[in-house]
Amino acid sequence: MRLGVGMTRQTAQWWYMDDIIQPSATTFTSGWRNTVQEFSAIIKNGYQLCSTGMLVYLGELIEQKNYCYPWIPMPANAYGYLFIDFMGTKAGSAVTIDFPDMEIGNFTIDFSRDQTTISNSTTVIRPRTLTKERQSKAEYKSSNTNQTEQEWSADCIFASDNNMVYGYGLLMNPDGSYMASAPYGNTTEQPEQHLANRVTAYWAQAKRMLSPDLIANASIGTGVTVMDISPRHKVTMAGTTFHPIAIDHNWRDDVVSLTLLEMPS
Repeated sequence: MRLGVGMTRQTAQWWYMDDIIQPSATTFTSGWRNTVQEFSAIIKNGYQLCSTGMLVYLGELIEQKNYCYPWIPMPANAYGYLFIDFMGTKAGSAVTIDFPDMEIGNFTIDFSRDQTTISNSTTVIRPRTLTKERQSKAEYKSSNTNQTEQEWSADCIFASDNNMVYGYGLLMNPDGSYMASAPYGNTTEQPEQHLANRVTAYWAQAKRMLSPDLIANASIGTGVTVMDISPRHKVTMAGTTFHPIAIDHNWRDDVVSLTLLEMPS
């Protein structure tokens, strides 16, 4: 097989592993290279396709029980498309054996954030896997001392990494790593927690909302009229500074209806 990860086939990294070693061998090589590579995906028990493996050459016999690995460790800086090629059946470059036709059914690809390491020593058969208890969702809470009890919630389609399992909505940094926090001024914080804190801080005190109807061509400054108000402006009325969150213009009566909400300065 061939397995590549990258934006194009020409720039992808390709998995490599010795396909055949001698019984006397004490080491073997595996890893990722910048040129197209082929590796053996051992068929166990006549039907199970192992992710990667090697054959031990014993004269006319092939022993394929000892070097079958269920996972392929990914390089830390890998990103882009996944290229998978099935090259056919073979016994390796050192042996010629007739294999029957192969059929592929229910082929799937699984990705895990668990860290897997394949040793290069023939004395270490099992891969070393560092498994972490990860969560599929995270909740962030914040509260204030306002006497008005009202709950507000938001479901985030895209989320920062907080020891999460792999998901298509996990945000990533420019270097390809998962984003766990973001800068806010002089501090860093989990974006979802920052959002919850902002909401409770805003509603810690009651806010005013006004809905005035104003004549569109009324002057509110030098060369500025009511109809010039946009969401980019702030409006001061009745001693309070507001942000216009909705603007409606009744063209027949030439009246602008504003919805003004008090915002912190």
